[in-house]
Amino acid sequence: MRILITNDDGINAPGIKALVEVASKYGEVKVFAPDRERSGSSRAITLYKCLRARKVENRFTNAEAYEVNGTPADCVVVGLNVGWPDGCDLLLSGFNNGPNIGFHITSSGTVGAAIEATLSHIKSVALSMGVFASSAPAHFETGKKWLDDNWDKIMNTKFPEQTLLNVNIPAISSEEILGTKITQSGKRVYANKMLERLDPWNEPYYWYGSVVEMDPHEEGTDIDTISKGYVSVTPIQIGVMDDGMFEDFKHLE
Repeated sequence: MRILITNDDGINAPGIKALVEVASKYGEVKVFAPDRERSGSSRAITLYKCLRARKVENRFTNAEAYEVNGTPADCVVVGLNVGWPDGCDLLLSGFNNGPNIGFHITSSGTVGAAIEATLSHIKSVALSMGVFASSAPAHFETGKKWLDDNWDKIMNTKFPEQTLLNVNIPAISSEEILGTKITQSGKRVYANKMLERLDPWNEPYYWYGSVVEMDPHEEGTDIDTISKGYVSVTPIQIGVMDDGMFEDFKHLE
């Protein structure tokens, strides 16, 4: 099995090392990851500067690795051209240090990389650890155990056309995990807030921030599921028209 791995936390993030440790047991792994953190980059691609892939030695055991000066989606494209020019069987993106749930998936670089690979007809899984506080432990060992335990199930599942899996694992010990549930995406996770500050020349600048807002009434969603101690697995389908809305917009013809 040929496996491509990337993330949006950067090639030196502990989460991607944990992911490689699991995946390398099941096939040949090649890593193409950003040279620095690229969180929030969604499926952005680089158009107006050259991309470079620099081989990194001794970063991972049993995996060829490259750092790319681009986004996670760039890493997928470069990885398929440089690492797997004949294609690969699986794309894994993660383990992200923080959840990718609710509306947040639309801006997630972790999910964006999985979307890019899915559009190239590659089975793709985005994996994130549900860490909500910067000082809290990520429990990557829990993520590793879940993926190891569920590897065969995922590999033996035929994904529908243009569909990926978005997996969120509670950042708790493996013994505390209550199980796995198939979920829908919640409607809201973050309330966006732009912070204004003054630079040394007394000129204003702006820093993008956010406040976590999880709706406890969204039962059965990814938000609800990981907050209760279950692993959330959300199938995401790309670019499919909602037939139920067709008539709602028919008047625009």
